[in-house]
Amino acid sequence: MQRSAHKKRKGAAIVEFAIVVPLILLIVVAVVNINALIYLKQSAKIACYEGCRVGIVRGATTENVQAQVIEILNGRRVRDYSIEIVPNDVATMAAGDHLTVRVQVNPSSNLFFDGWFANNSMSTEVAMRCEL
Repeated sequence: MQRSAHKKRKGAAIVEFAIVVPLILLIVVAVVNINALIYLKQSAKIACYEGCRVGIVRGATTENVQAQVIEILNGRRVRDYSIEIVPNDVATMAAGDHLTVRVQVNPSSNLFFDGWFANNSMSTEVAMRCEL
């Protein structure tokens, strides 16, 4: 009798395992993807911030701002992005003018498991006041 009870319990454990493992894997994949999305958003925000910091100093050029943003994004392995700098010519800014750096990123080409955010883009921007 004890052997047959043990075999029944072993079969129940296999069924429970088959039901629970896909749910656990789904949760793990979701957590990894959400963390990657947060990292991507923070990377874009840091790049915007550092680009603004470079652009509000005396003698800065649009190329300096763009190079700083690209350096940050490439250093964090971000792909498929676009950069917008307002005003277009940073060298013409006067004291009190606002510099805005906007980065738009495609999440699906930067996440571990693409397809969850297909055809979406994530945008972040930072604005700073020029105090030359």
